[in-house]
Amino acid sequence: MMPAAIAAVILMLLSVGSFLWWLPTEPVVYLVSIDVNPSLEMTLSATGTVVAVKPLNDDAASLSLQSLRKMPADEAMGFLLEALEVQGFLSSEELHYMVLSLAAMSPEEEPEGAEGLLQLMESRLNEYIESHQLPLALLTFKGTPQQLAMANQEKLSLNQVVL
Repeated sequence: MMPAAIAAVILMLLSVGSFLWWLPTEPVVYLVSIDVNPSLEMTLSATGTVVAVKPLNDDAASLSLQSLRKMPADEAMGFLLEALEVQGFLSSEELHYMVLSLAAMSPEEEPEGAEGLLQLMESRLNEYIESHQLPLALLTFKGTPQQLAMANQEKLSLNQVVL
């Protein structure tokens, strides 16, 4: 009887642990808007960890984006480019453009690390582009909380407002 009870407790702990993995662990501080077709948004914590990923069109919905959760944002960029390449959204035959904007969610919480985080993501993307010899032009912008509020009000992506 004792081994069955121990096994039940272990199973319960594993179940609770896997459930807790899906819960956000850090508050959302940044929003990242990515357009390359597909288009998506990622929310990030103050430390640059991906909290959530939201597809903005059908092409993005066809990707398995939830695996990016809880990754450092720069690492998620490499995984995203790999997924885009594997799924045929990026090819070495034609030039593609990627627009990436990052903004703090609110003016009160705008941390000074936004610029460094944007540079870190840009660096990871450029490393992947060079190592895979992808013809991909990368445009990055630091948006403002006001631009993000305007995008939400107009039901646009941050990139549409920033550009």
